[in-house]
Amino acid sequence: MSTDGNVSNNETLQSLLEILVNNAIQGSTINNAYQIMPDLSQAIGDFNGECEIGGEAMAWLDNLNATATLHK
Repeated sequence: MSTDGNVSNNETLQSLLEILVNNAIQGSTINNAYQIMPDLSQAIGDFNGECEIGGEAMAWLDNLNATATLHK
């Protein structure tokens, strides 16, 4: 090695680049055959069935549909 810092930095950068490339290759070959289910009880609020003023039923249905679309 040289006393010049550029040579050492270039070797370090080359090593880091090789590590990143290897990680990217390994990451693309991993098959995740499982999916984590979200806790839908926290994402969708309760609806008591009452349809009073304010459109609560429509807001609850919109939230339900949006959550279903998000987690397809």
